[in-house]
Amino acid sequence: MSDPFKLVLVVAACGLLLGCGGLALPSEAPAVPQLTPTDQTKCSVRKSQLRPLIVEWPAADRAALEARMRHGPVVVRYNGCELELLRRCRAPGVYKYASLTPKRETVTILDEDDLYANIPIYAAKFEGVLAQHKKLEIDMTIVGMYEADRSPAKPAELQGSCAGATHQIDTFTVGSFAFFAGGGNKAGASLSVAGAGAGVRHRAERTSLRQEGSREACGHAAAADVQPPSGCGGLLRLEVVALGKATDPPARAAGAPLSTAAPPAERDSPPVDDEAPAISAQAVASPAASKARSRLAPADQGYVDAKKGAGWGNRCFAHIKAGDLDFARAACQRGLALGPGPYVHGAILYSLAVAEQKAGNDEAACAHLRASLRVRPGSAPVRKKLNALGCKQ
Repeated sequence: MSDPFKLVLVVAACGLLLGCGGLALPSEAPAVPQLTPTDQTKCSVRKSQLRPLIVEWPAADRAALEARMRHGPVVVRYNGCELELLRRCRAPGVYKYASLTPKRETVTILDEDDLYANIPIYAAKFEGVLAQHKKLEIDMTIVGMYEADRSPAKPAELQGSCAGATHQIDTFTVGSFAFFAGGGNKAGASLSVAGAGAGVRHRAERTSLRQEGSREACGHAAAADVQPPSGCGGLLRLEVVALGKATDPPARAAGAPLSTAAPPAERDSPPVDDEAPAISAQAVASPAASKARSRLAPADQGYVDAKKGAGWGNRCFAHIKAGDLDFARAACQRGLALGPGPYVHGAILYSLAVAEQKAGNDEAACAHLRASLRVRPGSAPVRKKLNALGCKQ
């Protein structure tokens, strides 16, 4: 008989860096999908996707994950399309909550590519729903993150039943969400319906699929919070990192929320070892770094990065997504000041380039990209970005 406390999540995804009140969620035990050749093809497209949204998980799965994370870093076995939660395996450390300026985000899913890129774990279950309603939408309010207080454990540090362990869940993003199907047509749009005559008005229906927490509750979030506000602690996204490795770069699909230290275009680069030799920020500092405005976000004041710059890089990218470029620059600069290893260092410089590009300062963006390339000369994504901006190399 299988272990009743073992949660197996099979990820049938092309794309593989957190309970509240609301609608009642299904409590059925999750069925393990059969991996068909089609599933394998979808999974093989983006094996590096390690940051899935988990808003589509059944309530039982979300509850099991939430309970386990309270006991320290969650260890999993990940291989291709399979993510298995090892509930009886223990890794050193704890999760610490970091509050953020509340951020709204809407993810719209219009086809199977969007489906597997954004909610890969139970994507197969929602193929029929998407085909019927033509559109899925996730409305999220993000208020904070639970981050492991140390780098991912090495295999020798694990205790308990850890056979096959390969990864650790490094970060949980928390807040509230509402997951809907439908609503693709504008309310009140006039549509001609065969047999009913022209001019019949049709209002597209919007069906609730999952919901946790409320936007109103999230409005009570504050920079000094040591935990999410009541009614705003739902699990939104997790980030899985290889054991003994620093944070892997995410694969960012269109509209994908939040990233970690590595920018989206860096997703094809190999993971960085925590013990890689550090390079001082001054050694590759961009001349544009001192000219752009930067201001530390209130939520970042007092933050201690235990990940040698990756934590600040994570915050930097989150601010870029929110459009807070002054906050982003300050966070990235804090990360560089810690003297991270080449991979994280180059990724942070890339993020600074993205921030400057968004600010309309292509000259500064090019300077940051050239600095990034000096740290990691073999980075194809950086070279591609340099070419796209027409930077002199």
